[in-house]
Amino acid sequence: MIAVHTITGPAFAASYLINGDASGLTEEDKAAIDAWCEREGISRHAFVDCEEEARFTWHYGLHFPEGKSAGGNVLDYRYHTDA
Repeated sequence: MIAVHTITGPAFAASYLINGDASGLTEEDKAAIDAWCEREGISRHAFVDCEEEARFTWHYGLHFPEGKSAGGNVLDYRYHTDA
């Protein structure tokens, strides 16, 4: 059985997380996203979709500690795991 989960993360990571497309990302961005996935215990390949519209939060660091700003755009991502 597959379980569906939701997590809030950085909007700039959507293409990399969902499609594996890292074009437009720096190596530092990719490393930060990979570190976030590892810390959250989620395989980067488990992400299947996300919200269509990003929202701004002043609590960006709550969702993506690797972020260097006090605020930023986030999305809710859906990912699958084996239940």
